[in-house]
Amino acid sequence: MSEPAGATLEQDYTDQAVEDWRRERPDLDVDALEIVDRVMRLAIFLKDDLEKALRDHPIGVPGYTVLAALRRSGDPWEMTPGELSSAVLLTTGAMTARLDRLESAGLVKRVRPATGDRRSIRIRLTKKGRRVIDEASAERMARAEWALSRLGARERAALTKGLRTLALEFERR
Repeated sequence: MSEPAGATLEQDYTDQAVEDWRRERPDLDVDALEIVDRVMRLAIFLKDDLEKALRDHPIGVPGYTVLAALRRSGDPWEMTPGELSSAVLLTTGAMTARLDRLESAGLVKRVRPATGDRRSIRIRLTKKGRRVIDEASAERMARAEWALSRLGARERAALTKGLRTLALEFERR
């Protein structure tokens, strides 16, 4: 979207970084930083904001990601540890530690399916876990809406499309 004649855009950190790189290393193509650097900086800002949103909830960002994946899975709100690891981009070892903490807090429980396979474990969201994630998610969604409140519908749609395209490329790797 172009600015009216004579209008100047407010400069952000990335504008200055790109300008500095162009001055110091004119041989480098730094155009991609216009997007990549902003996405990386926004990820940090958004994570910090999510941590603030979850301050009053006993789960933190790591717990939120696991509980949210379980809550979105639908009744009976169960997944295997492997499914959860894939959903939240964690190694299985890190997932085990995270599940141990959530189980100790009474937010999830490990259950064995009726199949009798002792190796098969499913992680189930408890009633307490469901209440906690539902409360935390309401706050999460409100903060996400605030974060995008300066964008119009067309800007949101274009950003969603572009970010989805990039995410799919990385997910296919």
